[in-house]
Amino acid sequence: MYAELISDSAGKHVHPELQQLLLFCKTAEKIILITDRGTSAAGKVETRPEYMQYPDLNFGSNGELGGSRLTMDQCCRNMMAATGASIAQVFRMASGNPARATGLFEEIGSITAGKQADLAFVDDKFNVLQVMQAGEMVDL
Repeated sequence: MYAELISDSAGKHVHPELQQLLLFCKTAEKIILITDRGTSAAGKVETRPEYMQYPDLNFGSNGELGGSRLTMDQCCRNMMAATGASIAQVFRMASGNPARATGLFEEIGSITAGKQADLAFVDDKFNVLQVMQAGEMVDL
């Protein structure tokens, strides 16, 4: 059984210590990193200065968490920072595991001959440098 995890910069969705516990208990082979990007508290996002320190989160008018602006690359960076997970582990959590969980691992989710060539090239801090989609390099 897989566990889905939203790893935001503030640990508002899941506290960093609980992320560490989840990684210890489930291992990187059974965690799927996800985002809830694009959601907001009924479309009303609070912009008070105290909330601006969390660029990947949305807050409602009462200060409640209202989804996020979290991208997958930031989610991976957050997971590495919160848990000490390696770049290889977070790649597995963000690509291979979701492909396995959805039954698509024969077509996507790893670099293997015959699979669809959708690749993200990143540096050691998980900053996206280049993207390949269907075997073709695309502009960022």
